[in-house]
Amino acid sequence: MLNRKFLIVSTILFTSLISGCASNVNVAKNLSDQEALAPQEGVLVARVINTTGYRLPFNRLYIDPKEVNTSKEVKTILAIADTRPIGDSSLFAVSLAPGEYSLSTVSSLIFRGEAYYIRGTRADPEFGVFKVHAGKVTDLGTIVYYPKPQDNVYKDIIVRIPESAKGQVLNEYYPKFASPSQEILTWDEDDRDDQRFAQYASAAQNPVSFANKVLAPDGSLYFLGKLGVILRYTSDDGFETLAVDTNLQLNTFAQNDEGDRVVGGYESALFFQAKGGEWESVSLPDKATVHHLAFYQENEVDIVYSKDKYLYVSRFDKDDLKTLRVLNTYDYVKRWEFPISVLSDDDKSKKKATTKVPKPHNIKSVWVTKVGEKTLLNVTNYRKDNYSHFDASDVETYTFSPDTWEMKEAEESDSMDSILSAGAAELGIKQAGYWSWTGRPTYYSRASSTTPWREVSAKLESCKKGSRMQDNGVCINGNKTSKPEFDRFSFLSAPWFWDDQNGLAIVNFADVDFWSGERKSETKILTTNNGGVSWEKTELTVPKEYCTSIVTQISDRILLSCEGATSDFYESTDHAETWQHVRQQQDF
Repeated sequence: MLNRKFLIVSTILFTSLISGCASNVNVAKNLSDQEALAPQEGVLVARVINTTGYRLPFNRLYIDPKEVNTSKEVKTILAIADTRPIGDSSLFAVSLAPGEYSLSTVSSLIFRGEAYYIRGTRADPEFGVFKVHAGKVTDLGTIVYYPKPQDNVYKDIIVRIPESAKGQVLNEYYPKFASPSQEILTWDEDDRDDQRFAQYASAAQNPVSFANKVLAPDGSLYFLGKLGVILRYTSDDGFETLAVDTNLQLNTFAQNDEGDRVVGGYESALFFQAKGGEWESVSLPDKATVHHLAFYQENEVDIVYSKDKYLYVSRFDKDDLKTLRVLNTYDYVKRWEFPISVLSDDDKSKKKATTKVPKPHNIKSVWVTKVGEKTLLNVTNYRKDNYSHFDASDVETYTFSPDTWEMKEAEESDSMDSILSAGAAELGIKQAGYWSWTGRPTYYSRASSTTPWREVSAKLESCKKGSRMQDNGVCINGNKTSKPEFDRFSFLSAPWFWDDQNGLAIVNFADVDFWSGERKSETKILTTNNGGVSWEKTELTVPKEYCTSIVTQISDRILLSCEGATSDFYESTDHAETWQHVRQQQDF
């Protein structure tokens, strides 16, 4: 059992959260459900950024009118975010009656059938107050939800970023309610903005989750965090904190042999940095999401980005950051503009005549994977206005030419879904199928692309006391043989190998008592001498019980992340015998 606990601070009655009981709150009307604003109402907009390790968004704001504690007629107001989050952000845009208000609580309540996810915390009494006026816009700017480690618990806090209320959410996502000459109201002024900015900067510099990890050609490893922060790691120099001019999540990064860098994320965040220079913004259409970046012949950058239902593949020259050349486009109905045709004209005519025209979809996710010698682009979509956090979308997979980005539908095969570095070995991953008992992926290991795959076991085999295990996997005691017993476990992170045979894994053994329902959990480090075909228990331990994520891109030592809990990192150069604390969470 982990010692670190989650301290979720909330004063909202659980029953009112689940039922949305009208006697406890009034639900504000979203702008997306309105054609025009009522004359006696004003507009309230806000953005909430989730910096926790949990991917589900914070989709509820509870707002207290000034008289909520003095009048039984005045109720707390519930604002519900738009259904689809923008990466790690939730957008709120509602109409409210004129008055003075304060933010009470930020929370997440998301249902999946009869199950639900709930988390939230109250605003500090000094968080601030704001006013809403009829016919005017009040922008609360950007509010950050951060799980601050404190002693042996999390104390979830919310931080608002000073000077972030500029009307961007309204202008880009609700333009019919925006006006160029419109005055934007925000929080009432007080003398605490310096303190707020210091708290925000500390949260940004101590990321507890990362969207991606990218190994550069020079051996540097980049961790892409929230709030525009990048951690750069080298085994010689340790960690360096970098930042670009965005508060949003960064998704993808690339570096060429010359040391030029490019990084991108949500809401058109795309930045280029020549070696030794400053970060410069690259022009993109509004509301674009950058999914993939790669240098092409050192001097150009290929970018895959989406906007609503369209996916674009473009290229720009590093000496001209304002001009994008579109190489290919995709949407769910028409697919690719420039496919590599594998059908004859007659076949295409027959297919067009018999294929039902699909309804429009928006892009949900895009990622690029390397499988053997092939580079694959994967796309998922969702029905417009029918976004779900949980519903699985069919994955479309394409192979492409890196020169032209002409696309060809990938052939089905029994090969891996993806291949990753795992220290000195390669790790193949096959995602769980529909009939999987565990729902977990299956790992395979190999020394190189020329050697066969070996399935990595997820069970620990052992013989009864007095018996020993033979090379053929059978237990023997004198003349008697028997099958081994086994305990199943789950990998807390991918296995890591220091050569083609020897490696280790951090795993969890869980057991649930059938009668009491009591759950027991134990974290262990296991070792292997045959590429993960079998495992042995050890007395090795992790430095902290919540630090269990091995950074598998590093091969000459174990780099251990406490991702999801703190921004701490540990290193081991002796296969987990000892640990060195190489990056420490700041106390603020």
